[in-house]
Amino acid sequence: MQAGIYRPAEAGRRQCVQLAVPPWDALDTRAWGDVASLQPADLARVLGVFASRGFTPRGSTAATGLELMTALSPPTRPVKDEAC
Repeated sequence: MQAGIYRPAEAGRRQCVQLAVPPWDALDTRAWGDVASLQPADLARVLGVFASRGFTPRGSTAATGLELMTALSPPTRPVKDEAC
């Protein structure tokens, strides 16, 4: 389950905190290791890092797909290497 808590808008901007309540046994050891055995504060820290590395889908399916592909494989620029 996921829910958001919003602050009133200030200067045209609104802040939100997303809450996640994972279902029982959601932190499968095959993907998460021993995370499920952590103390609540440590688990919150791990989930916070996980959330900060992700992004919230927004816009159309195509826009979200493009954003995901860019996040997985960021655009590159050529770099001149003087050693070559």
